[in-house]
Amino acid sequence: MAQKPNAKAVKAGKKSPFSYTALNLFLAGCCAECYAILLRRFYVYGTLEQMLGWDSALPKVLYAGLGVAAAGLILALLLLRHPGSGRTAGWSLLGSGLFVAGATWFARTFYATGVKLLCLGIPVLVLLGVLLVLYDRECFWAMSVLCVTILTLWICRHGVGNMVWNTRVRIGACCYLVLMGVLFLLVRRIERSDGLLGRVRILPEDTDCLVLYLACGLSAATVLLSLFSAVIAYYAMWTVAVVAFALLVYYTVKQL
Repeated sequence: MAQKPNAKAVKAGKKSPFSYTALNLFLAGCCAECYAILLRRFYVYGTLEQMLGWDSALPKVLYAGLGVAAAGLILALLLLRHPGSGRTAGWSLLGSGLFVAGATWFARTFYATGVKLLCLGIPVLVLLGVLLVLYDRECFWAMSVLCVTILTLWICRHGVGNMVWNTRVRIGACCYLVLMGVLFLLVRRIERSDGLLGRVRILPEDTDCLVLYLACGLSAATVLLSLFSAVIAYYAMWTVAVVAFALLVYYTVKQL
């Protein structure tokens, strides 16, 4: 994939549109994470008075989020043919409202587990968004696979050997293994088609798909091993995390 303008644009005193997009994603992710941290601090681990207060306030927050989303959608549609800050503000309000409503519903439905997943998932999604904007496309897809694998291993870590969830988790892990096999075949097909899947371009032409093959292989191997023991799943989770970090460092150096 052709390198996106970054260092050269900075040296010339101009910022790339990709840099602005990545910065906006980062700032939005920080705001979203702050909301998740507030939920964790006061709704899950607060005092009894704080927990009851948040529990009575969250339904109102949910409906307020839906109202903001509706207002943003109306504004964006009214200015659909008029690009500018007004239309951007409309789409921003829509996204913010939907996030607040969705995160609030998720926290009230799944409580401590849901809030924990929000606190962990938001930074991961922001990271993937920044990778999609600034990094090579194969890096984004490989990191996506590894992040989903880490989540799968975390589920195996808590579900394998559990009297209630053991069977369901093992079935889900087997389905994930099948998914990795299908993904491996899709990557092979995309590579032979010069980055195309049908008429949709997934990767740039002449992309080396080795990193994608390695991501699929490592994911399948670690999930398969995690079926035998929750302890193995724990160490496999950290192994995949270290590989993901090393991959991120490699592509960061490559972008310079």
